[in-house]
Amino acid sequence: MFENQYDVQRHVRRGCPMYENSEEEMDTDGEDDDEWYDYLINSVWKDHNKEFYKRVNELLKEKSLTEKEAKSEASKYTLPKDKKLFMKKYQRFLFRTIQLKSSKLHRKIMNQILEASKRKSVDKAVEAVVKNHKKDYDELFDESENESNENSDSEESDETE
Repeated sequence: MFENQYDVQRHVRRGCPMYENSEEEMDTDGEDDDEWYDYLINSVWKDHNKEFYKRVNELLKEKSLTEKEAKSEASKYTLPKDKKLFMKKYQRFLFRTIQLKSSKLHRKIMNQILEASKRKSVDKAVEAVVKNHKKDYDELFDESENESNENSDSEESDETE
């Protein structure tokens, strides 16, 4: 996936090199948008929310801590797990992004988004281009459904033999 740790850090800090030239073409107003990271971190916290509050309640019962102190202690316990889960989810995202790089449909869509983003906001460009490719997605689902049916047919024939 990445040749070394430097490549991973570069990817995290500067974004995917696959899109380096295309990012310059997109109108980003010079701002660094880490909104996706926030989404991913919130996803991690949501996954571990029960564990965190369970730990807070245990600390409140076992020790005479205030709620604030218990949350701080629980955070020390759950934060390493949260960071590990974040890295795991982010690695999966990067892996999928790299896999998309080989997709003709994805490249076609990205190029159209880049062109459209010259005339309108990136959000509007993405929305318009994705909507224009509805037929392509329908075909992807049809292909997937056919593969599922073929797999289940072969499994049934294996069972009958």
